[in-house]
Amino acid sequence: MDQVSTINKVSKNSKKKSRRRKNKNAKSEVINNSFFRIDEVEDKKYVVLKDYNLCSELRNMSEFNSVDSLYDHEPRFLVHELYVKLSPVINNATNSRRRSRSKGLELLIKYLTDNNKEVIDKVKNMVNDGNISYEYLWYLFNKDSKYYVVDSASGSKIGSSVESFGYKQSFFGDYFEIYGNVITSDGQNFQVL
Repeated sequence: MDQVSTINKVSKNSKKKSRRRKNKNAKSEVINNSFFRIDEVEDKKYVVLKDYNLCSELRNMSEFNSVDSLYDHEPRFLVHELYVKLSPVINNATNSRRRSRSKGLELLIKYLTDNNKEVIDKVKNMVNDGNISYEYLWYLFNKDSKYYVVDSASGSKIGSSVESFGYKQSFFGDYFEIYGNVITSDGQNFQVL
């Protein structure tokens, strides 16, 4: 009897402690489901992926072709960086992949969109004013977006549709890379470069 009453006291005390912890953290957002969790380290939020199927689903997307960290035990991404990577999927509502998204990916997308509304509003305000900063180029050059410039020397339009994009680093510094097929036109003829 003595051992049983001791066990009961321990379990009652541990329940009280866990309730206190929950109440303490009630102000801060806690996301920890079977698919991912949010870790905050030095004022930076990270998404830590816990579900193998979610990682596999992301690996199969062209936006994650060269992301080897998806093979880590628990891949970790800054919330903002993951949002940028998934922005083509998030922003393309007619995307055929939408029908086949897993519950884990839907929860992740919902979390990312809910937690990046301030960023999106900021970028929209910048674009409305005709400005954009390096950090937000991903918003303008999303996958499948189309753009063109006019060559001042020849007057030809040079355009492309974005197949992929990314922030890169080299010996000379950071740069934003856009990959796509380039088409030029003088108003009458088209040429694929």
